[in-house]
Amino acid sequence: MNDYEKSAQEIEVKFGFYSVALTFTILGLSIQTASFGANFVADSAELLAWLILLISGFNGLSRLEHISHLLELFSEWIKHSDNDDMVANIDKQRDLVLLESLRHRSAFKWGLGLLVVSRGLVPGLDLFRANLGHEALRPVRRRTARHPPPRRRSSGMSTHSDGDLRPPVDPMAVCTFRAHLASRSLTMR
Repeated sequence: MNDYEKSAQEIEVKFGFYSVALTFTILGLSIQTASFGANFVADSAELLAWLILLISGFNGLSRLEHISHLLELFSEWIKHSDNDDMVANIDKQRDLVLLESLRHRSAFKWGLGLLVVSRGLVPGLDLFRANLGHEALRPVRRRTARHPPPRRRSSGMSTHSDGDLRPPVDPMAVCTFRAHLASRSLTMR
């Protein structure tokens, strides 16, 4: 094995350790910073992301284990190069390593994507409601006895509990009017 192959193998092993560590770090941080109750879809996506990231981490660990077995078989095959059963076993271990690598990477991507959805769904909906169309996302109520249709108000008039129509009251205008009356009463005396 030349220097380039050794370097490539070392980098691959380091990347395997890094990706497994990254998976478990993201899983741990997402569990520690979780907050539930804002949205059912976001909460479900968060729990599913945790499960998928956990599966991804275990697949990464399994991949590292299979790589070590593969390297052991490869070193035995170098010593006894005439054994055909060793070649079949090496191919089997190599296929397991490739399968675990595929599972680890795809589960990591799915878990990370679901985590982004779960953390970004509620702020995204709030941003959409605030800027683009809060009317479109308002929950629709059925017209039942508990929720009658809203009463229409006449322009400039409000309905009070006694059924009387009165103009709307501006609190600032009331204070100004009272101050005006107080100043008039002082000047009249």
